[in-house]
Amino acid sequence: MKYFFCKLIPPRPTFAQDMTPAERALMGEHVAYWQDLMHKEKALAFGPVADPQGGYGIGIIAASDDAEIDTLRNNDPTIRANQGFRFEALPMPDGARRLWNESFFSAPQLKRDSLGSANMANWLRIRWFLSGALLGGLLLFGLVAWQYSLFLHWPNPKDANTVGPVAISQRWSITLEQKPIHPYLAEYDYRLRVFRSERRDGEYAGEVELSRNNGGRTYLCLYSLTATDREPLLEVVGRNADTSLVDLQSQRRLSTPPEGYERRFVGAFVEEAAPLRFVPAHVLPSCPSDR
Repeated sequence: MKYFFCKLIPPRPTFAQDMTPAERALMGEHVAYWQDLMHKEKALAFGPVADPQGGYGIGIIAASDDAEIDTLRNNDPTIRANQGFRFEALPMPDGARRLWNESFFSAPQLKRDSLGSANMANWLRIRWFLSGALLGGLLLFGLVAWQYSLFLHWPNPKDANTVGPVAISQRWSITLEQKPIHPYLAEYDYRLRVFRSERRDGEYAGEVELSRNNGGRTYLCLYSLTATDREPLLEVVGRNADTSLVDLQSQRRLSTPPEGYERRFVGAFVEEAAPLRFVPAHVLPSCPSDR
């Protein structure tokens, strides 16, 4: 099979703008002729070209040899009418390939020819498969990253990783939030949310991050440090004796406890054998030393 690039040159450059009724009827026969050849897969494509220097028609034709292209040209109604049309046919040495019956989820089907279009079809199927695999991999990676980011975020206040409020004094109360920092090991960051209550109203005061737990389930003992003329402090002692001293009024951690405070055990945040919960001092009288 050979392929040809063909041009139909009208008798004058202004033909498309000023054709007579007879010429318009002739062009209708010409179009019907080439549409029939397209249905027979002889014409791969055809149509007019709006060249500023003068319009013309083009087509890509499949023919078995030069004699067949001559026959197709001579049977064109415009050539048979002998009205001054010229038909030029130039061979395409590298052949022509056409895609059809192409859908979103199927590889394009190519017409086989002597230049290896079948191999091209196989390559396109492989490329389509690899593109789908890459897209699927990216979607899976995005899903895993999204789930992982949700896992490592601070919990919702109604989440099982949030406990409270716990009253430290008549005026101050706290809630504890724990955030896993490892997908498999019991390692956590902790954050206290501090609330201040007045005679008739209460409000959120701020938050304080505590010492990190680098191993073991949560067991935080709380101690209230009180003085007659000052706001209470909160001491949080972790499993490994990691201590955070919190000034509830300023919502910040202190390096050393001031003098003159009385230390009282309030209870413990415990996660052993149950979801995270607060155990008050009347249930757990003191902080266990073997925790």
